[in-house]
Amino acid sequence: MDAQFLLGKKIIIAGAGISGLSFTLAIRQLWPAGLEPPHIVIYERDSDAVPPGREGYSLSLAGFDETGGLYAARDLGVLDEVLNHATQGLGNQFVFKVWNNSWTELLSMKFKPAAGLPTAGIRIARKNLRKVLTNAVGSGQINWNTACVDAEKLANGKILATLSGDHIPADKSTTECDLLVVADGAASKIRSKLRPDDTLQYAGVMQKGGLAVFPNSIPQPVDKN
Repeated sequence: MDAQFLLGKKIIIAGAGISGLSFTLAIRQLWPAGLEPPHIVIYERDSDAVPPGREGYSLSLAGFDETGGLYAARDLGVLDEVLNHATQGLGNQFVFKVWNNSWTELLSMKFKPAAGLPTAGIRIARKNLRKVLTNAVGSGQINWNTACVDAEKLANGKILATLSGDHIPADKSTTECDLLVVADGAASKIRSKLRPDDTLQYAGVMQKGGLAVFPNSIPQPVDKN
């Protein structure tokens, strides 16, 4: 991206999830020294506290090649913080296994860390990954409890974004920006406004999952996964 295009411009990011926060950190990392950076404003419909029952799930961050999440974490400057929250993957080889209902191993895949990374992959709770990114961005730079619900392109080339929140006065419900980054999830309200024909298409794949709590430790052989 040509840095001159965003020189001193205002960017609105709709959504303080993994993608919106990562975009913010990437701009900081990639922006040339000596040039006026863009002014980034982030709006997030939820509060900064994770509500009970919405703690979410854990996910894998791969580190066996340059396309993995650990490479991205390193380039964003948050690798050490991410590793501090790893639930699995540190101190042993990263292995992916699949068993049947009798615990007979059906598949086993082993990976080695890519150059410059300490592990080939980790598991991390999504809420903790988001916390790491939020802390790196700075919670004070995020407008919590504020949703970006609509947008339209103006004649001057700017974008007029409509905001929603109990604390927002009626005369303060819109704001302009030079670039709008839509990062409000798969069920994006803004996408439905700007690109109504781009709807979600079911790919025919289904995955069933479950949640298990092990108060003492993860039993064998699951502890090797």
